[in-house]
Amino acid sequence: MKLIFIFLFSFWQPTGYPKDNLKNILELAHSNHQLFKRNQIETQRAKDEVSLLKTGFMPEISIQANLDYGNKTLTSKSGFNRWDSELKARLEQSIYNGGKEYTYFRLKKIVPNLVEYNNLIKKLDHFSKINISYFQYKKSSTNLSNLKKQIMVLEKALKEVKRRSQIGRVSKADYFSGQSQLQRLKANLLSIEEEVLFYQSELNQLLGIDFIEDKDTIISWQEYSEVPLQWKNKLQSVPQLKLLKTEIQSAQEQVNIIKSEYRPKISLQSNAYLNKRTNGVDDYDISLNLTWSLFSFGETSHKVEIEKAKLYLAKAKKTEAQRNIDTFYDMHIKRHSKKLTHIDRLQKAVDLGQKSYLFQTSEYKKGLLSYIELSRTLDDLIEIERQLTNAINDLAMNWYSIKFFLGDTLI
Repeated sequence: MKLIFIFLFSFWQPTGYPKDNLKNILELAHSNHQLFKRNQIETQRAKDEVSLLKTGFMPEISIQANLDYGNKTLTSKSGFNRWDSELKARLEQSIYNGGKEYTYFRLKKIVPNLVEYNNLIKKLDHFSKINISYFQYKKSSTNLSNLKKQIMVLEKALKEVKRRSQIGRVSKADYFSGQSQLQRLKANLLSIEEEVLFYQSELNQLLGIDFIEDKDTIISWQEYSEVPLQWKNKLQSVPQLKLLKTEIQSAQEQVNIIKSEYRPKISLQSNAYLNKRTNGVDDYDISLNLTWSLFSFGETSHKVEIEKAKLYLAKAKKTEAQRNIDTFYDMHIKRHSKKLTHIDRLQKAVDLGQKSYLFQTSEYKKGLLSYIELSRTLDDLIEIERQLTNAINDLAMNWYSIKFFLGDTLI
């Protein structure tokens, strides 16, 4: 009977599980995956766009050269050459562009925010995928480790069952039942190994580097049990809402840009003549120009309506997103509470399963119970332990999902 008890205590361990290494894994992804390198390029592009907006309101200095021919009007001083030339330096400065310049000044702050929030959402989305794959991997790898121990100890136990069946102490049916149980566990082992390879491959793709898990540290599941009430205060500032608010600001400024076409435009122009025409007199000239479009056959008004429609859609999208965000958060909080209850009940079931197995082992020793009946209790205990392992990893996955949803990147 000693081996039967060895099997129990070798299989059963206190409720502790490999510590999640998610933060370090996210740092690896951030350093190696191409997504984050593309995000850096997007950020630089946004800075360049802001710089480009500034140049539209700076003066433009140019050199202009003209070579003209006229068969009657152009003559040189000698009166015979009908070619004439001019070389001048020109300065042009927009003074008032219908108010468009003020809109661009505001866009200078909006454009970088759009890129920043877009990049943040892409980062959080990628981290969420890693979170799911990581804890799916952890479920499979923990179950695989436990199953290997179960198989190893069961093989030792079956040697004792075989010996006892040969001397008539137990029925041969007990031995065959144990062998059937062993083969079933080995078949499960192959399936779980496939799962581990699948999720490991997923993580390799998501990290941009080969995934290697550190399994040395163990912690209790209670680390993921608390969801602070103050987390709900962050719902008004989740990245998705920040992006949508910024998109509304951008859409409003686009309307303002089109509306500026209704207003006059004023510019200043100055020329300094380096080589004057034959009949040229001025060394330089300055002109103040006013342009005002009075009628464009409805082109401007149609553009305004198009941009207003985009603004309305952006506002509607934000309203819908706000409702979905509240629903999503409440759903995850309820799921978290149910998962905690599930784990608590599974923990109690495991404790009771352990006591039942101990009691039935004693009954088996007295010959009051067959090994077939004992093995059923053992199967139940193994299944409950598997469910507990999965439930704890699901709890952690859900806990991190809430943090990512609220905009916490962990790094």
